[in-house]
Formats: sequence, C-alpha cells, structure tokens
Amino acid sequence: MADTLVKGQRSAVTGQDTPMLELNAIDSGYAGTVVVRGISFRVPRGAAVALLGANGAGKTTTLRTAAGLLRPVKGQVLLDGEDVTRMSASRRAAKGMCLIPEGRGIFPSLTVRESLILYGRRGKAKDTVDRAVSAFPVLAERLSQVTGTLSGGEQQMLSLARAYVTEPRIVLVDEASIGLAPLIVDQIFEFLAQLLTESISILLVEQYVGRALELVNQVEVMEHGTIVLSGKPAEIDESELSRAYLGTDPSLTQDGRTIDGSAATAQC
Repeated sequence: MADTLVKGQRSAVTGQDTPMLELNAIDSGYAGTVVVRGISFRVPRGAAVALLGANGAGKTTTLRTAAGLLRPVKGQVLLDGEDVTRMSASRRAAKGMCLIPEGRGIFPSLTVRESLILYGRRGKAKDTVDRAVSAFPVLAERLSQVTGTLSGGEQQMLSLARAYVTEPRIVLVDEASIGLAPLIVDQIFEFLAQLLTESISILLVEQYVGRALELVNQVEVMEHGTIVLSGKPAEIDESELSRAYLGTDPSLTQDGRTIDGSAATAQC
C-alpha cells in the first residue's frame, strides 16, 4: 500500500484522503494456523466495500482481525490513519468500529429495551431507544419482550440497531441476511443504505451477491485466504466471480445468492 506508518503514529494524510479502514499485508488465523495471507484493501470514508467468497475463504477471519478479536501474525490494521494493530477490540470499538457478527450476537435473556440500553452510550438511554426504533419501528412493539423469543428477523434488526445507537464510524457486517425472508433482507439493505447517507463506512460480508453489488463502491473477492479479484462492482466479471466461489463457470442465481446456496460476539 502507498502509506507507510510507524506503529502508534497517525497518518500525515488527512481528510478524505485517509481511508476509514486499511488492512496492509495481513496474515491471520487461529491457534498457529494461518487462514488469510497477504490481505490488503481499504474502506474509504462513507463508502461500502463488499468482501465476497465461498464458505471457508477467510472472510470472517478478516473481519475478526480488523475488529481486533484476532491479532494478525503479520501486517498492519489502520483505523482512520491510526495504527490499531495491537489495540484491543474494546478500544477499537471506542474509536468507532462496530462488528455485527454472523449469528447476531444478542443477549437472549435480556429484553429488547435492556439490550438497546446496554449497546448505547451511558446516560443516553432514551435517545438510544428512540434512535433504534426510528431505524426499525417493529422494535417499538417489542421493547418489553425477551430477545430470545423474537423472530429471527427481529433478532437481526436488534443486532443491526447496535450499528446505529453506538454512533460508529465504520460497521463490519458478517452475513446479516443469512436465513432471513426476502422482505427482511430488503429492510436490512435499506438500513445499510441509510448508514451510508450518514457517512458511516461499511465492510460487508454477504451471501446475496447481487444485493451486495448494488450497495457497495468496491468489491474484494477472496479465495483460499487471499484476495483474487478486486474492483468496482461494474468491473467485476460474473464468470470470474463464480469461479472464485465454485472453481467452475456457472452464473449466479437470479436472486443474487451464490449458486451453492452458501449462506462471535458482537463488538461495538
């Protein structure tokens, strides 16, 4: 990448030239096993980047490394020009990074209201609840309900509301639409689009490829732990994208999902 930083030092580049998130030559994995190798890309301010690929390609590992839940073996993570490679996940969250994990990451024994207050800023309970229900009005009818009894779509709305009430600068979203009805998926993508209008950056892992391509400004395609294809959505060749998923040359299904049907703790 073009910018070279000393650890702990902020970039001399300011304003719109500084990406909100930057991964430089990242190697990362679990228990001594490297899962992703040489990962480098940027998420600009107020823009959305899709991280696509088949199951096992390394997408979740990349998100967890960016969020600070995994420490990379090699490479550098920059948040708004600041080296946060060795910074804890909680400190990254305090600086405006929010991870919405696959599996929702809710607290099933809490009520919706209690969950929202827990997610929000201290001393701003009413503002937090008001902001959440403005994004997802159905939650207003569920405030006293235990979250474990919500429908899958309502649980995902509650999980995504965290990306609103914490007032983040960047949201990392891991498979938010998985297992949900098309109508709920529509609402989720409307919410993500709303985040972009408020200049919140998004790094999106998503199974509905067509929907992701409609939302994002940039696409990074992973295969076997590396980036194999990168470009603007209009520049991405469908056959190349399909090969990255399947190793063959079929097209995507009409609903934008991958042809094979592929579909943590929250941190923010």
